[in-house]
Parts: sequence; structure tokens; C-alpha cells
Amino acid sequence: MGGEEPSKLDFRPDLSESRTIRREGTCSWIFNQPTFESWYEANTNTVAWYNAPPGSGKTILSSAVVHHLEAQNCQVVYFRYSFDDNTRKKPLSALRSIALQLRRIKGHIPDQVLVDYQKEVDHHAYHLQDSETAAKVVEAFIKQSPRVHIIVDGLDECSDIGKVLEIFRRLVTFSTYGVTKWFFTSRDEPSIRSAMKEVNAMEICPSRGIIMNDIAIYLDSQGEKMAVRKCASCVRYWTAASEENFLYSKLMFDILCGEGVTCSDEIHEELQKFPPGLKGCYMRCIENITHRPERERELARYVSHQPQKVLVFFFLISFIKTNLRLNGACSTTSYCQRTAQCSCYHDRPTL
Repeated sequence: MGGEEPSKLDFRPDLSESRTIRREGTCSWIFNQPTFESWYEANTNTVAWYNAPPGSGKTILSSAVVHHLEAQNCQVVYFRYSFDDNTRKKPLSALRSIALQLRRIKGHIPDQVLVDYQKEVDHHAYHLQDSETAAKVVEAFIKQSPRVHIIVDGLDECSDIGKVLEIFRRLVTFSTYGVTKWFFTSRDEPSIRSAMKEVNAMEICPSRGIIMNDIAIYLDSQGEKMAVRKCASCVRYWTAASEENFLYSKLMFDILCGEGVTCSDEIHEELQKFPPGLKGCYMRCIENITHRPERERELARYVSHQPQKVLVFFFLISFIKTNLRLNGACSTTSYCQRTAQCSCYHDRPTL
């Protein structure tokens, strides 16, 4: 279909892994969310857009939506853009993957697809490389689908956001015989918000406290790990400062439980590297970077997929690219003082 490595367009292993990571009870809030219910129950072509800050678990939530729909015997197609994957970050990769999945669901290839393919072959293009042709192929499959739910995760991780938004604006407004439901996830970036407004997308945002509740459920599921260290109070303290960031909370939890370290002094040292107040710098920098040149945005996205570097990177770039005041940065270190006074670090024996 596209000349890409087939496994890169097959997301079944990814969905399986996400379901393993997800803890029972997390993400379930969205299924009772009024906007999601309206999107699901609508009998017309509908678009939903879930937006949330980076590190808040959008990919796990999108996989939960897939699992929920499949449990209702719905036909579901899923694609996830990934900036650190050379195949999955390309705009056309989503169309190739969607077409292949629709082909599997339909069981046959529409005549129009065969006609378009022959035209490409006549021009010595043996792979789906043209966005116009790729869009027509997806449209041909969608047109013959009685009802299908298409989940596209991580729009903001596509290497060419302008191009991908152009493609999906076309697809979601395409007239079909059946019902096509589109569900997108991304950060709340201006260009994406503008595109979603144009297609009358139903916006879904997690209300304050929702993601923190999911984080609490996840941490509670790690009871055995916590019991060994007896630092539940410190876990609550540090993760409460995460501003509902799953990635940040997991980093804090792993450090507090001694993962990758050998003694209590090293735990304290690691915590000093990732002070909770840094989260504010991280978020302000994310907003600032969306307006930076493409090269700098690419660097930010690359680093954002390396958890051990991400907070340090955003801390440094906040001083380089923003007008953060020095006293704001100094306040981030104050969080370390509480941990230094916590008896669980001084009383804990060396591993």
C-alpha cells in the first residue's frame, strides 16, 4: 500500500501494550462524559477532539476508547502519530494504515480503489505516495462502510501538522452512505484548534481533578512497590505537585521507590534533579515553543520522548527562550527541602 514496513502500520501490538499499562478504573470517566456520549450516540458523521496537556495520558486514553468501542461490537480503526518514528510521523502513514484496516473490515477492495491504483501504476508509482490519491482511497473505503469509528491519536506529533490537518479536514467532511465517527487527540495547539473549529468538532477536555484521580488509581495499583519503601506520604506530596501530569508523576514515583538507585541519598539526589515546581516551567515552555521556528519545535518533540531528559531540557530552555524571572526558578528548588526533612529517607536502610 505505501512501501512502509508493514509492522509500522499495524497498531494491534501497541493497543495490546497500552491495555496492559492501563489500570482498571482509569480513563473510564470519559465514557460518561456528556460530549463523548453525544458523539457516540449520534447517527450522523461526527468529529470529537480530545485535547489535554503533554504527559497527561492521551495515548492510553485513546486506546481505552478503542477497547470500549470494540466491547460494544463497533468497527474501529486506530492510528497513532509518533514524532520519534520515521514512518509514524508522516502525514500519509495514517491514510495508509486506515485504508489497510478498512480493507480488513470490508473484506474486499472497492472498484474505485482499483481504478486509482492502476492510474498510479501507469505513472510508475507502485506505492501510495500522493496525498490526493491516498485520500481518495480512504474515501472509497469509508463510503462503503455502514458505520465505522476512526481514532487518530497524537495529531500534534505529525511531522507536517499543516498537511495532516488539510488531509483530515477533507476526510471528515466527505459525504458517506453510512456513518463515520472521527475521534482525534492532541495537545491544544492553535492550528489544531482552528481546524477542529472549522469541522465543528465536539471538544472534550478533562475537568480539573479528573487526571489526578486516574494518577491516584495508578499509584494505588502499585501498592506492593510502595509497601517496600513505606513512603506513601512522600508519594502523595510529590505527585500532588505534578499538575495532573502522568509522566511526571511516574518519574517521581519511580524515584521515590528507589528504581535505578542504591540508597536513600541517591533518591534524594534524583528528586533534586526533578523538582515539582519545574512542572510550571515545563508547561509555560510548551506554550512558548509552539510559536518557535520548526527546527526548535522538532528538537522539543524529540527530547519530549526521553523522560530522563525532558524536564531538564524544558527547565533550561525556559531561561533561554522565555522571560521567566529568576525568583520563579528559585522557587522550584524549595520543594526539595520538604523531602530532605522526611524521616523515611534518613531512616531507610541502604539497599
